[in-house]
Amino acid sequence: MNRDYILEQVREIIPEPRRLHTQGLLDTAYHLAELYGVDRDKVEMAGTCHDMYRLLDSEEINKLIYKYGVDEKYLNNPSLAHSKIAVKAMAKDFGITDEDILAAVEFHTTGRPGMSKLEKIIYLADAIEPGRPFPGVEQIRAVSEINLDLAVLAMLKHSVKHLEDNNMDVDEDSIKAIEYLEKEMSERVISEGEVNE
Repeated sequence: MNRDYILEQVREIIPEPRRLHTQGLLDTAYHLAELYGVDRDKVEMAGTCHDMYRLLDSEEINKLIYKYGVDEKYLNNPSLAHSKIAVKAMAKDFGITDEDILAAVEFHTTGRPGMSKLEKIIYLADAIEPGRPFPGVEQIRAVSEINLDLAVLAMLKHSVKHLEDNNMDVDEDSIKAIEYLEKEMSERVISEGEVNE
């Protein structure tokens, strides 16, 4: 299927109230992609598709969970289910097979261990685009300009703390992503320290 046609079709699916956020994500992600050497076309596809089912209510989400064969643990949970449904629709309805793009959409809400640069950029841009005014966002935006991993780690920790403070469930992928990044960054520091001695 033609790339421009797919993007056009997906843009029609995105609910009107979500379009400003989607554009904010894209603008932020394009900037990060330029900084960290990630393909702009992949950013455009993942960023455009990421929230196409975000504003559906639980009843609509549940129908799509059954339609696309998404794990039933996401029933009645639009905030986590929308990305899982989007990935299934991207593959089945639009023929998108690029695993990096699919993963960037699937884990843009929670993160996961071993994220690619594209995944990190979509995850981060979703959280820090200009329409996101939460305490600490300016610091994370500043860090994103100099260290992608550190910014993603800070955002993951902020999200988990917010969920915990509000007695909301924390997805295990977020916890595992934090552990993975902390370990990876620690090993990198040790390795670089040995090289510099």
